[in-house]
Amino acid sequence: MGQLTEAIKREIWKRDGYRCRECGIAVAGNHGCKPQTHHVVPKGEGGNEDSENLMTLCLPCHSTKESLGHRTLFVEQGPQELPNYIKWSLWDLSLDLLAYAVIDHLNPQVFEFDRWSPFSSIR
Repeated sequence: MGQLTEAIKREIWKRDGYRCRECGIAVAGNHGCKPQTHHVVPKGEGGNEDSENLMTLCLPCHSTKESLGHRTLFVEQGPQELPNYIKWSLWDLSLDLLAYAVIDHLNPQVFEFDRWSPFSSIR
């Protein structure tokens, strides 16, 4: 088969909730990074274009995959995409922290950062 059509790509992005399936950052639309559609099993290794073999990734996650074509994705898109990724990842992190604070009824004046830090187990 040839390239994925835009309709198929959009169907996969919608199915995945317009989020990268690796890092969870928002993709597509007005509020997100540039979306990518990735083959779980590469076509060169017998993978197909069925929806079960496709997933949504953000550009930085897609560019870390094991092939020269994937590793050049980020470079080919240019440096303008990196600020978008940083901006939206910080936005998502902020919303997650806010949601945790609301759910747990945390007092922002006595917020225990260590409780939420990914480094809290390293001591």
